[in-house]
Amino acid sequence: MTRLLGTSAIAATLLILAAPAFGQGRSPYNTNPTPQERAQTNQLNTDADQDAQTPPVAPPSSDADYAAKKAQYDQQMRDYNARRETYDREHARYQAERAHHWYVLYGYDDRRPIARMSGDDLMDLRVRTQRGDAIGHVRSVDTDGSDRVVRVRVSTGGGNAVWLDADDLRFDPATRTVVTDLSRSEVDQIAHARF
Repeated sequence: MTRLLGTSAIAATLLILAAPAFGQGRSPYNTNPTPQERAQTNQLNTDADQDAQTPPVAPPSSDADYAAKKAQYDQQMRDYNARRETYDREHARYQAERAHHWYVLYGYDDRRPIARMSGDDLMDLRVRTQRGDAIGHVRSVDTDGSDRVVRVRVSTGGGNAVWLDADDLRFDPATRTVVTDLSRSEVDQIAHARF
């Protein structure tokens, strides 16, 4: 038995060492090219070398076209950046003005943002101002891709409704109502705004 295993191991080793030698003669890359193939290969290599050393020549009109299009693009970018800066300034000012609305209500720390609540939990809840003025009832909820509440539609009576951003709303678990930091007149302005 030991002799049989030893013989098998030797045969396997010889086979492994000899296998690359058997395959060398069959490769198409080890053949000798004909003189015509050599000449063709040399010509292709020479052409490629010359093409690599010669800079590309652009038509004369393309420089002017490029300059005009680049100038137009640069102007569009300056206009965009100016509009973006204006937007960012106004947004920051708005956020600064709105930031203090929730934090001035000391003793109301149990109010929580509605963004993390489910739409079903918000449906039909009463909506009121911080002063207690009635606004209406939640009728529908708009969420983003991760199911965070983005805004809610509140019926304000008389067949009217208004969409309010989730950032302007908090849930008060003590009264089971949604409280907004907007005044009744601000809500009415939003409801009647035309875009």
